[in-house]
Amino acid sequence: MMTLYTPAWFALFDGVFSGVFSAALEGRVAFDWTTVFIACAVALGGWLVLHILQGVGLFAMAKKAGVPHRWRAFVPFANLMLAGKLAGEASFFGRKLKNIGLYAMLLHIFATLLYLAYAVSEVMLFVAYQDKLQIVVSQYGSWYPSWVDLPQIGLVFESIYTICSYVLPLYGLVHSLFVIMLYMSLFKKYSPRHGVGLGILCLVPFAAEITTFVLRNKTPIDYEAYLRARREAYMRNHQHYGNPYGGNPYGRNPYGGNPYGQNPYGGNPYGQNPYGQDPRAGQQAPPEDPFGEFNENGAKGGGQSGGSSSQSDDWFN
Repeated sequence: MMTLYTPAWFALFDGVFSGVFSAALEGRVAFDWTTVFIACAVALGGWLVLHILQGVGLFAMAKKAGVPHRWRAFVPFANLMLAGKLAGEASFFGRKLKNIGLYAMLLHIFATLLYLAYAVSEVMLFVAYQDKLQIVVSQYGSWYPSWVDLPQIGLVFESIYTICSYVLPLYGLVHSLFVIMLYMSLFKKYSPRHGVGLGILCLVPFAAEITTFVLRNKTPIDYEAYLRARREAYMRNHQHYGNPYGGNPYGRNPYGGNPYGQNPYGGNPYGQNPYGQDPRAGQQAPPEDPFGEFNENGAKGGGQSGGSSSQSDDWFN
């Protein structure tokens, strides 16, 4: 059974044990105590190699950073405390954790006990009580183990196996979260551009040990200062994208006024003569009408007929 972050030794053991058991179900190999010893030897040997690689990496990092008690790099569980010392503060949803190494170590100790209990009960049930094992195949093609007529001690192992099967996936989420935060904070100091990705990569078995060894010769930096420098550089590089005219060119007329709100020449050409004078000024008055007196008398004397004409015209208006 694998969780998000699985210790290297258990990943190796569970991989070999499950592979041999599947081969035994197909009748290709015998499933006995020899198989268990092989699985344990592979898990122990692989874990020892990875542990030494990680120890060398942490020791070199601690030496470069001037951290005392560098021997903790090779001590199980204590190496997480040393990694936390090198990582410094970790960020947890906006909150700073100063003792991320301590939290990760305590969670890792309890997780190791759970994995050991699961592995021991698994070996006893599948090997020591192999004759009482039944493989139940569901209607969907999956299978699960079941044991019948177990002795009292066998029932204890079955209970431990069942409890760990339910607890480990849930506890593994919390354990994985703190371990990944630890490695993420550590790797950001030695590879600031890829630290987050390298920390998440530690969910893959063996990645944490190998990455620590690879980064051992890097010079650590202040990650917060690195982020501030990046932000300042970004602001400097994007200042020239502002409006060069000192304002929003679409918020007002860039020529100082609205060309459609008034006459751009300073006045309305239709309200007055644009040349500043009356065009009829200086012209002679028209001559008097020589028959004006007749028109006037006619108007006076013909008032009656004029009124008739005016009335006649009103019919057509």
